[in-house]
Amino acid sequence: MASVTGLGVPKIKLKEKLVLYYLSATFVIMFFVGFAVLNAIKSLSINTIEQQLIGQSDLAELYISQIHTLQNEGSGELSEETAQYVIGKLGLVFGNIRLYDNNLRLLATSKDTEIGITDAENTEILSAAAKGDYAYLVRNSTAYFASPITFEGNTICILEFIYPMSLLESLISGVANILFIGAFIFAVLMTLISIYIASKLTKPINKLAAAANNYANRIFTPVEIKGSDEISLLSRSFNAMGIQLQDYIQR
Repeated sequence: MASVTGLGVPKIKLKEKLVLYYLSATFVIMFFVGFAVLNAIKSLSINTIEQQLIGQSDLAELYISQIHTLQNEGSGELSEETAQYVIGKLGLVFGNIRLYDNNLRLLATSKDTEIGITDAENTEILSAAAKGDYAYLVRNSTAYFASPITFEGNTICILEFIYPMSLLESLISGVANILFIGAFIFAVLMTLISIYIASKLTKPINKLAAAANNYANRIFTPVEIKGSDEISLLSRSFNAMGIQLQDYIQR
């Protein structure tokens, strides 16, 4: 327990300070490790979802190109009738998807629901896809992924996936709970270990403090501290000093 000085200021013992330092370092490390692990899992999950959507868009492109060929639409843009047909089939497999023409006009949608991002944000990813590259945006636990559908070197439409990321959130929440439980158990173990280490470190120091108090009262009992570290060397110096003081007083 911490004692109180004559001025009323709490005086923390060395053992308590050591335990406090060990636990402070432990909590700081656990915080940064937990933060890094959660970010790494989130980044890995987003990359996995991105690769999954790229694979799905490739499959969708193959199917749309085949239907486009069967409809004898040439290398021009996908017609609205064909878009309505393919969206009905692809929506059963891929869920909430949309098809746009090269002017970013909506051709067909598998679900007649409002999009969860602003028109400006949606136009941004669709414009990037119209240039021939993949583009995605994550908002409110949903990924909006757009990719160009090409046929004979021309972009015939733009496919947009609206992918809910609830599974990712559940995964991160589960990992966070596991980390919290693990951190609590680790903190308890570190508390016990810190108390043990602090006791081992302060025991010889307490012996030296008691010896110094005895020397002040002219009690020159030798201090026995085993080992070869700095504290044991200091105890031998204490003993030598005690012998000299006792010899000086007896003269």
